[in-house]
Amino acid sequence: SIKTIETLKQQLLAAQATSRENLSGAANAQAKLAASEGSWKQRKRLWTRKLLIRDNARSLDLSAQNALLHQHLETVSTQAMRIRQAVDSSAMEGTSGDVDVGGVFGASSIGKVSFSAYHQDPSTPSTPAAHPREKLLQLDPAKINIDG
Repeated sequence: SIKTIETLKQQLLAAQATSRENLSGAANAQAKLAASEGSWKQRKRLWTRKLLIRDNARSLDLSAQNALLHQHLETVSTQAMRIRQAVDSSAMEGTSGDVDVGGVFGASSIGKVSFSAYHQDPSTPSTPAAHPREKLLQLDPAKINIDG
């Protein structure tokens, strides 16, 4: 039975050595896992920061572009209103033909806006009864021409 005890001791020593190796491997794996998790967390923070910076820059660019587009729209609307006022004032004067709108656009003169005005005489039977001072003005969109 001494032989059995010796065999059992050797088996116990081998099992203890294997257990120590396994514990050491588990500790190493645990340390690597912790280091990897820390690295991934740091990478995630950096990537999230980069995305936020990129998205903020895009947002600022789009806001600036939107403001510029609104400014252009406002300018075009003002210019259209001035053209309409020039055409309306010419129509009120009873003129037909060209209206110079170069001043409407500032220093860059684009030329004249041509339009055809059709005035009906209130005394003709084909027109509805109107006050003598009123004139009927019909602007045909196909006859409005902006020359550059």
